[in-house]
Amino acid sequence: MRKRSAENRVPVANVPRRMEDIPGLGIIRARGLRKIGIQSVADLRAASVELVSTAPGLTIIKARQVAAYLEQFDADLLLTAAENELEYVQASARSEQLKQELLPHIASSTHDELGTAAQLLSLTILKVMTSPAAADFRGAIFRQLVRLARQGQSARALTSERRRDRALLAIHQAIAALAKVATANEVDRKAQVRLADSLESYADTLTECLDDRGSNRKGAAG
Repeated sequence: MRKRSAENRVPVANVPRRMEDIPGLGIIRARGLRKIGIQSVADLRAASVELVSTAPGLTIIKARQVAAYLEQFDADLLLTAAENELEYVQASARSEQLKQELLPHIASSTHDELGTAAQLLSLTILKVMTSPAAADFRGAIFRQLVRLARQGQSARALTSERRRDRALLAIHQAIAALAKVATANEVDRKAQVRLADSLESYADTLTECLDDRGSNRKGAAG
């Protein structure tokens, strides 16, 4: 993939930290890329279009779109983003461990990945709310947990692939954040503030996915 000149590069704040952050990929395609050995945004930028197109869920056209998107970013910035991704990978490992613990409790009628994720979110929330640390939780955390539980179940009815992918990513991110405190004996005040802010962000994303009025306004504006 080609480098763009410095004057055409975008601000650091807009650099994608994870492959899931790249428009058009989502959590499922990002998972497919990891299966073929592409582990980060830096790996993805360096990979050939032909290799990227071999990942499950990706075509040569989609691979070219991703390549064009990543051209606007400096390679060194993406490498830094890849280093920051380590924390995400560690959080994902924690959530995967929790997932394996909770999966036996998932209803057998759950057929799709979003439905399974919504069920996992509900069970994770229940585990967090009954954890030893929950007795000292701020009210803001409980409010966002209730929002997430409701919206996660509502998201199962989404039909738009783009919205489903976005909702799925938000739910997995919420599970990863909650996995850190699911078995904790204590969570200090600063960590609680960060957790409440994160949960609010994920809940807001689910709200946007579920808000048909927002898409109608955009359509009318266009």
